[in-house]
Amino acid sequence: MFIISSITTIQYGFGTLKYRFFFLDLEKQVQSISSGEYLVKLLISLLVLSFFLVTAIYLFSLVTKNTIGTLVMGICLVLPGLMPEVLKLLPNKILNYLPFGYFNLPELIFARSGISGWLPTWRQGVFYLSLISVFFFLLALLKIKRENKKMMGIIDLSN
Repeated sequence: MFIISSITTIQYGFGTLKYRFFFLDLEKQVQSISSGEYLVKLLISLLVLSFFLVTAIYLFSLVTKNTIGTLVMGICLVLPGLMPEVLKLLPNKILNYLPFGYFNLPELIFARSGISGWLPTWRQGVFYLSLISVFFFLLALLKIKRENKKMMGIIDLSN
């Protein structure tokens, strides 16, 4: 975000976000996006991705109750998204439903996927990560509520 802001400031002066970026999409067609639109999409994507990672790691910690287990599960969640070679091994039908397929934000925003036959859109990625984040959040709340009921049952029996 800093680099894009700097380029925009040098080219147009401070305060304009109309600098155009040209890129090739998956079909090798030239596309363009303004730096303001890119920054908005990037900010929304970062917020949704951060919410997803926080809820997933929190749910993992509730399930495992072990720091090392939570760390291993978190690494297993994030690592495939950072290694496109791993994603290429998976069938495209399965890849649509795995959250780590949407972790590469510039590729998602520019609609360029290094995986042949799989082209997620930015809206699809944001929607899917938001949906699964809410699902993980509700699962975590359900787990906490169940543990609290168990604790209240233990306390009531001791009286």
